[in-house]
Amino acid sequence: MPRIGHVLLTIWAGALWTICGLVAPTAFSVLDRQSAGSLVGKLFASSAWLGATVAIVLLILIRRRPNQRSTRALIVITGLAPVVSEIALGPLMHSARLAGDLRTFGLLHGLAGVVFLVACLCALALVWKVNRAE
Repeated sequence: MPRIGHVLLTIWAGALWTICGLVAPTAFSVLDRQSAGSLVGKLFASSAWLGATVAIVLLILIRRRPNQRSTRALIVITGLAPVVSEIALGPLMHSARLAGDLRTFGLLHGLAGVVFLVACLCALALVWKVNRAE
């Protein structure tokens, strides 16, 4: 992977881990639930679209490299998981919250958390794989 790819991957993985592991828990510990949820929701949305963009760029950068199948798969999963959460789960969580259906909201929120965890773990695996290979 070219050097710019390494830089983009580092920023992307760092953003995912920072938002999921540091910013979200901190926001909920210092802000009221509604404000924290609004802030974290916007950050997750931004990171989803940033990640999709970076994933496309990385796929372009490695398009002609042989034996990159597992790297491509990790890039696709890391890039798509948050976008799927944003497009599919986000509106459902919003509707459940507005309807006062806390059980459904909690279930969807937990599922969205798992989706972002998968993205974070795939980003970690991707960083590990790319840095080990070069």
